[in-house]
Amino acid sequence: MKRQGQYFQDGKIIDYSNGGTEMIVAGEVVPLVSRVGFAAVDIPPGATGGVVVEGAFCDVPAASTVAFVVGDAVYWDATADVLTKTATDNVPAGWVLVPKAQTGITAVIKLLG
Repeated sequence: MKRQGQYFQDGKIIDYSNGGTEMIVAGEVVPLVSRVGFAAVDIPPGATGGVVVEGAFCDVPAASTVAFVVGDAVYWDATADVLTKTATDNVPAGWVLVPKAQTGITAVIKLLG
């Protein structure tokens, strides 16, 4: 049988090219097409750096207008720079690991992995 693939990397951190005009700061949410990751390092415009795409993250900015319960699917609203439970026009981020009160401003999530 012909080889159909070769190990590349463990996939927890991927290389990401910053095609924008602003610095991506370590710890910043990086919206990808069908999920988000978190910058592992500062990534200047035109440079490539690591983006973590697996794991659990705390202190993620979240909408203060809705409560989250464990297991809720959450999405990244790139316009408001917060997590929300609204899927429309937002990027899937993962699911909630720790309950968040409606007035809470941060969340703990597990990334889609």
